[in-house]
Amino acid sequence: EKLSYAAFIVPVIDGILGVIPGLVMYSKRELTVKQMIVREVIQLLSIELIILIFTFGINGLRIENLTLIIAEMVSIAVVFVLVIVIRFFFDKRSAKIMTSDLKEFQRSFSAKESRD
Repeated sequence: EKLSYAAFIVPVIDGILGVIPGLVMYSKRELTVKQMIVREVIQLLSIELIILIFTFGINGLRIENLTLIIAEMVSIAVVFVLVIVIRFFFDKRSAKIMTSDLKEFQRSFSAKESRD
């Protein structure tokens, strides 16, 4: 087989499209809860659109494929929500560990000050 220029450009296009959902979440300052939710919805929509275009192609997004498109959109949304829920529990566990470490540090610091 011959190697065409398309073989070299496809990974670059995949990489660029894969970065788009992450760029939606980028911010130089801390976001409010409302801003975070809006950005996560935009991120979900961008992920769904990119995956649908890769799966069906632009010409394949027709009414004849509506059942398949809806099924894929629902499955993407379910995975996205599961990732958010799992991330929440990991963050909660990390916060609990950090809080307990901070309390232990405060106890040891106050005990050291009382000895001095």
